[in-house]
Amino acid sequence: MRYQFVEWLHEFDSEPVAIIQELTDDGWEVRKIEVFPGGSVGLASSRGESGGSALAELSSPDLDAINRSPEFNGVAIGPRLFEALWREASRARPRP
Repeated sequence: MRYQFVEWLHEFDSEPVAIIQELTDDGWEVRKIEVFPGGSVGLASSRGESGGSALAELSSPDLDAINRSPEFNGVAIGPRLFEALWREASRARPRP
């Protein structure tokens, strides 16, 4: 598994400004947290979706590819940090 936090620099009110992912080694999303402008949160996992979030239908590129685009700033995070963020987001929104 790999974990990443990606900041998305844009001006779209309906799109997330942060995407936090738990991914298989080949890039498929297992769980995802999306933070939207204004602070609302969406969650997605194989158990369900909430807040307008859904697991991607394509595998996620690695961080080098993501960071080649100037609108993205991604960093690797550890599983403990992801779990803490998932728990925090789950308190704000019912867990899928």
